[in-house]
Amino acid sequence: MTGNVAPTAVSQPSLFDALWNPTRTVPAWLLLVIFPLISIRSPTFFTKFTALGTVSILYIFILTFAKAGIWGINVNFLEPASFNFAPLYSPLFPALTGVCTLAFFIHNSIESIMRCNKNQKNNARDLLMAFLLVALTYVIIGVVFYLAFPEPKACIADNLLNNLPSSDIFGFVGRLALLFQILTVYPLLMYVLRVEIMHAIFHAVYPGGSFSALIYIFALPCMVYILSLMRVPAEKGQYDKDEAEATFDANPQKKPPKLGLKHLTPKKWAIIAFHLFIFLLGLANFVAQFVLSFAN
Repeated sequence: MTGNVAPTAVSQPSLFDALWNPTRTVPAWLLLVIFPLISIRSPTFFTKFTALGTVSILYIFILTFAKAGIWGINVNFLEPASFNFAPLYSPLFPALTGVCTLAFFIHNSIESIMRCNKNQKNNARDLLMAFLLVALTYVIIGVVFYLAFPEPKACIADNLLNNLPSSDIFGFVGRLALLFQILTVYPLLMYVLRVEIMHAIFHAVYPGGSFSALIYIFALPCMVYILSLMRVPAEKGQYDKDEAEATFDANPQKKPPKLGLKHLTPKKWAIIAFHLFIFLLGLANFVAQFVLSFAN
């Protein structure tokens, strides 16, 4: 009987599948496009180019509300047996705070960009407006899509557009818009990292084209950067101490300021308490990520 059984044919992957793999070859193709962009010297190009990325955000914003209008509200907070039941509380909520922390940490790169502003007095106002707009974008799109998603909420993918079928033409356009946004934002983030590392090591934002290429290839200078961070505080502290002693010797009437606890005003205590609360909150969020991973 075994001799009469025909061997099953093994399907060979097509040339397209071999050249276009989302996890293997696609990053290499994107690297050919992104690598020249991250090597551009001028920050003006990045800031103006990134401004075009807001067009993709506007499209995804409109797409979310359009889908919500078609689907309607599909959520039930009261009946656990309901198909669209969504609990008001979940012990997995630290995952949300972890994602939000990572997202806002990435947006801290805007501080390096704002150093080039002509009027530095408006940096605090502009930074506050930027974080508020980012928070509103996340909250509005996330809440609207969550309430209107017609399938069980546990089926929602991490990428919002992955919840739409591949045959959806509007979802396809949204993926193109998201790709365009990545091509505008990622080079800007790489520029910020490049500026910080190059300036810390070579005291220059752009030491040279060929030399910068060597830095991209070899990761050894990162170790030098870490060691330099360990030396700078000690050297700076010694310099400040010597300067204070020289000033005190030259002018005995001028005494160095006292930094005892009794000189802290209630306003300064409030500032210290607020920053300490933020630190403890971040530490609790950090520990919760590991507790969450062990719980799963």
